[in-house]
Amino acid sequence: MTSEQDWGLTRRIGFRFGVVFGALLIYPFPLNVLPKTEKLTALLRQPRGWATQWFGQSVLGLPGLSSQFNGSGDRTFDYVQLLLFAILGAIGAIAWSALDRRRSHPRLAAAARVVLRYYVGYAMLSYGFAKILRQQFGDLTPYELHFAVRDVSPMGLLWRFMDYSAPYTVFGGLCEAVPGALLLWRRTATIGAVMVIAVMANVVMLNFSY
Repeated sequence: MTSEQDWGLTRRIGFRFGVVFGALLIYPFPLNVLPKTEKLTALLRQPRGWATQWFGQSVLGLPGLSSQFNGSGDRTFDYVQLLLFAILGAIGAIAWSALDRRRSHPRLAAAARVVLRYYVGYAMLSYGFAKILRQQFGDLTPYELHFAVRDVSPMGLLWRFMDYSAPYTVFGGLCEAVPGALLLWRRTATIGAVMVIAVMANVVMLNFSY
């Protein structure tokens, strides 16, 4: 266990930012994992949506910012929300540090690592099994095959690429589910984290490139 005197100012501030930003980002996890909590978690998420819309419209000048789910996590709303959380994380870290300048938090850090492991593991397992069971990417429909490549958006092209091959889709799902499962156990968490970095680096590049 890290001793309190090992924590420098930079590490204390960085950790506090990470805790505040991470809590905002994953909220209301783990409640949203439990069955029959959809209405409650939707209600708990509403203040975040209102704050994001206000920030986008009043501060950034982005009118008509919609939080309606459209199947993509790359909406303008999502990027505005990340920016808002980062600003709130910085404000929270500054306030926390002003009130508690010198104390380190090894126990809180250990608990935060456990929460982070289970949150990332849950996300990887969810997306992994959605691919393995062909729920995220299914068979190509006649409607999708009707369009010429030149008429398809980059995202639509990537989606059709994944839809086309069931074996590759299942392989991609396994590449996500296996490291997700490894994160659930402390002894295998390190190798799981390394695998997650590799897998998600590819996913990020696909998202940004298409």
